[in-house]
Amino acid sequence: MLHSSENETVFADGGSTTLEVIHHLRGKKARIVTNNAACLALDLDPQQELILLGGDYRIHSKSLVGDLTLSGLHGIFSSITVLGINGVSIKKGCTSAVSTETSVNKAMIENSSGKVIIVADHTKMNCVSSFLTSPLSRIDMIVTDWLTPLAFCEELEATGVQVVRVADEA
Repeated sequence: MLHSSENETVFADGGSTTLEVIHHLRGKKARIVTNNAACLALDLDPQQELILLGGDYRIHSKSLVGDLTLSGLHGIFSSITVLGINGVSIKKGCTSAVSTETSVNKAMIENSSGKVIIVADHTKMNCVSSFLTSPLSRIDMIVTDWLTPLAFCEELEATGVQVVRVADEA
């Protein structure tokens, strides 16, 4: 999914799914810019640089949001952006449940000069949440699990989005 080159800058938002992505970047030299405070509990690779954005702490998602988070993103540009969201719909695009987290996601997308990747399991597919994060036209890839219906994946691909279904690890 992610083939990080030397000193790549990766945006990753809050949430447990993106936390797994950050964990799996171990062994890749990358600069990780995130509002995901839970990543502080990870055993990060010493060759990685972590930039934790400031802001208001949301206990439920262990993420940082608000004006300080957005101003921290203002002057940073990524080559890869990885976002977890609450809903993926063919008609409505990618949506999130929390307005302040959506604002951070939008700023990350705006400052991405490379691929925008959505990571979401099957429970988020063909669902619409409260706040628009992005239309599908701005998304390059969706990574989901093997339980996402193949027909829905094919519909997504017909819109121009690459879909990767991760196999069952069991």
